[in-house]
Parts: sequence; structure tokens; C-alpha cells
Amino acid sequence: MKKRALLIIVTFMISCLKIEIILAANITVDDILNKLQQNIISMNDLKAEVSIITSIDTKEVSLEKMRFFFKKNDKFRIEHYFPSQQTIVIENNQMHYKLPDNSLTSAVLPPKINLEIPQFIFSSGIKNLLVNFNVELNINNSNELNNIFLLELTPITLPLGPSFPDTSQIPSRIEATINYNFGMVTKITIYNKNNILIMENKVENYSLISGVYIPIKLKSKILLPNGNSIEAESIYENIQINSGIADEEFEIK
Repeated sequence: MKKRALLIIVTFMISCLKIEIILAANITVDDILNKLQQNIISMNDLKAEVSIITSIDTKEVSLEKMRFFFKKNDKFRIEHYFPSQQTIVIENNQMHYKLPDNSLTSAVLPPKINLEIPQFIFSSGIKNLLVNFNVELNINNSNELNNIFLLELTPITLPLGPSFPDTSQIPSRIEATINYNFGMVTKITIYNKNNILIMENKVENYSLISGVYIPIKLKSKILLPNGNSIEAESIYENIQINSGIADEEFEIK
């Protein structure tokens, strides 16, 4: 009887393993993008306290503290309160900000050529975010057993002109590591046209809040042509999701 029970358990475990392997083998880019979208689809708004520690060549140079607000679709409010006060409101590609002297100004954001992990969380649509990229699944460098997949993204067109004078910092290839179980990007690495790493962005810690997997600690590293590096550690605290942020919060006066 015990042997029979053991046989049933082993058979069940093997069946589960086969199912998981089949899932990994048949996974597609669309499956992965849909999984990313499913993670954030229920998130209508988010607010949090954010601290950013910036270092140059491992030497800490600044600490910033701010309140962060997000609301679908593509509305952001960032209230810097340390070391100085400044409020920024972004809606689509329009940015409005109030300086410490209460003066107001506006600007059109330049095209975004780098991708960072928060963009995959605070995006109105994952496929819209990647519309200017060719996306391929690199199955050879994926961890199929644990449902960790690597997407390779190449820009369809590279922006040139005065906004991007240093072509060595323009990405020609972006790698995004996806935890398919959570529907979350956990690491992004960006390479220039010479296949030299110019930026790395990774999740150090995360949390499940109101049914959404959210990074709560991120580390970014930018490698400069002169050999120096700039590192930033972002920590999200007191996160609230779907608290009902009013549209008026995204007006700047």
C-alpha cells in the first residue's frame, strides 16, 4: 500500500515537471508580454515614498526624497521635498514643474531611448511601450526550469541629432530578464553599438501588494565612456495601490 502511494506521488511529480517543461518549451514573446500586462492590469493608481541614493564610483554624493504618485493612463506626480522642493507632473510626453521659487514651466519630453524597470510597471500597455523595438526570446540564455526568460530588444530606429550627441550612449541592444511566475521584469542590461555595457537596472527586492508584484528596491548603474560609473539605489516605502487618487492631484498650480 505504501509503495503504491509512493508510486502515485512520484508519478504526479513527474507529470507536473513535464507540464512545466512543456510550458517553457512552448512559451512565446506574446505569452511573456501578456504575463507582464496581467501583473499590472488591476493597478489603477499607486503612491509611495521614494528615497534615491546616488553614488559616483561607489562614493555617495546625494540623497533625494520624494513622494511619488501614478495614475492610469500615464499620469505621474513627483514631489521632491529633500534636499530641495520641486514638483513635477508628467502626462504622456508633457512635463510641467514648479521650482522652489514657485515659478512654473513646461516642456515636451524627448524620445525615450533607454528602458528601465519602472516603465514596465507604470505603463499603460506593455506592447505600446515596446512598439519601437524588435523583441525576440533568447531561449538559450533563459532558465526554463524556473520560468526565467530573457528577451532581447533592438531599437527599430535610433534617434540622432542634438538631443543625442554622444552616439556611444545610444542603446543598440537591450536585454530584459523576466520572472514569468510573477509577471515582472527583474533585470535590464543595455549595450551600445560596440556591444559595450552602458547601463544595468535590477530589482534587489520586491513585494506583492494588492495582488500586484512591485519592486521595492532597485539598483541602477550607468557606465560612462571615461570609465567612471554612476549608481543609484531607489527604495519605495509606504506603497498604496488603488487608493483612489483624484485627477486633481495631477494638476500643477
